[in-house]
Amino acid sequence: EDDAGKMWTTTAGGEAMVESALQWKKDSSSADINLVFSLDDKQQEILGFGGAFTEASAINYWGLEKEKRQRVMGLYFSNEGNRYNMGRIPINSCDFSPASYSFDDYEGDVLLKHFDTKASVDVTNGMIPMISDAMATIKASGGDEMLLFGSPWSPPSWMKANNHTMIGSDLPCLAKGMDQVWANFILQWIKAYERHGLPIWGVTAQNEPGFVDNTDWEACS
Repeated sequence: EDDAGKMWTTTAGGEAMVESALQWKKDSSSADINLVFSLDDKQQEILGFGGAFTEASAINYWGLEKEKRQRVMGLYFSNEGNRYNMGRIPINSCDFSPASYSFDDYEGDVLLKHFDTKASVDVTNGMIPMISDAMATIKASGGDEMLLFGSPWSPPSWMKANNHTMIGSDLPCLAKGMDQVWANFILQWIKAYERHGLPIWGVTAQNEPGFVDNTDWEACS
């Protein structure tokens, strides 16, 4: 039927968002489960699709020649590619960083006077320039600004209980009295990214909060 639905296929072989009509057929075999599709009963709205911008992806991206970087951006973010319109950004380092870092490593800086308000570390490691390239690709294709959201893996160690390293976490994670300081830290991170023309659409409370005994990467339980 005309309203049977459509699907879009992207393959490693070079197909990019190839549109085709869904084909339905009756089957004489019996089944315990029946799938019912309704075009009228709408549920929650899908805001978009995307991926994560990390230091590891930035290292690989900037290791490519210019033409290949443009191709990567086109495959992910243009109308001829996957049309990604969402991006997740780690607040401080994560398990896709070569080493741990935060935007304020000054011990006891509860007023955040030494916060990296220019987000210079994410400029230097290539993340912010890479995200800017993605935004430019979307706009060049006639799209709106990308929905960017931040996720923290760990606060700086001086905010954590027992001055725990950023790798792993005690339970609870934050030292007493650091809740508001950590919230202010995240707000400063949002403002730092906005100074680069990268508005932050949302923030998640914590990446993988259940990793209490994790000893391999940044965590806060």
